[in-house]
Amino acid sequence: MRASFAAAAVLLIALSGFASSSSDAPKIDIRLAQTSMPVDTFYFRGPVSLQYQLTIANPTSQQVTLRRLDLSTVGPGAYSLRTGATPITRTIRPNGTTTITLSTWGRASGGDLRSEEPVTVRGIAYFDTPNGRGFVRQFIETFNP
Repeated sequence: MRASFAAAAVLLIALSGFASSSSDAPKIDIRLAQTSMPVDTFYFRGPVSLQYQLTIANPTSQQVTLRRLDLSTVGPGAYSLRTGATPITRTIRPNGTTTITLSTWGRASGGDLRSEEPVTVRGIAYFDTPNGRGFVRQFIETFNP
């Protein structure tokens, strides 16, 4: 348990260093929103279908391309999520906004009290620019089921 926590901390530090190492990386804004779900979805333990909307705003004058997206939950909550590396190719135009609908499976914790716990989702988005330079953006959103 301790070793896995240490490994996760090292990974986060390494990724944040990579993401901030390039001062010329575009200032991309990423928002993740969970679509509406029936109120009793998380009462029973087991797999649940989840949908999100990922909105990416590119306020710069250069085009960027989303190449990969990793989503996972952080800590306890009404459900857990681990998608792993998901390849995506979506171009975000200069001074434009793109919304992507995502669908994945999660695992509900179950129980009356657990079904209402907030869920924190961490995302890591990998981008490319036309000049061949890649960059990474991390984001965290908390949802109240």
